Amino acid sequence: MASRAGLFATVTRPTTTAPVRPWHVLFWILPVVTLGWMIRPALTAHLDQDPRVANLKTRSRVDNTPMNRQIFKRIAQADPVGRRLGKRDFPHHPWSQEDHRANHERRTARHVGNTMHVQLEHVYISLDQGIRNRWKGPGGHPLKATVVPLRPRTH
Repeated sequence: MASRAGLFATVTRPTTTAPVRPWHVLFWILPVVTLGWMIRPALTAHLDQDPRVANLKTRSRVDNTPMNRQIFKRIAQADPVGRRLGKRDFPHHPWSQEDHRANHERRTARHVGNTMHVQLEHVYISLDQGIRNRWKGPGGHPLKATVVPLRPRTH
């Protein structure tokens, strides 16, 4: 139906829209999501090129490298300080002392990982190796590998 006559006549048509059905939506969304999932590895491949990740992947987790020993030595040197701070800050709560020491160890591990340009996972693998193999810590003794049982404070 024309609303006016002439060269630039506008034609108005009755608008009819088909109802949106759930399977219509899936018909279009499912292939798009599937395609995105399939090309995701190609789009994120550059993220695996971090040299710290490559460094960790190329090293065996059980080898006894000088770098692993150096990482262990740096964390082991900070262990007595963490224990001393825990006893100072929580004199009557052994579990809290241990928790405080573990927090100090975590901060030390992050610092060691950042300064030596290795992943935190590698730092903890080196620490685990040292504890399991009973590498000498400060004072020529292996690190203590036990944890105080949990007895929460009541106040």
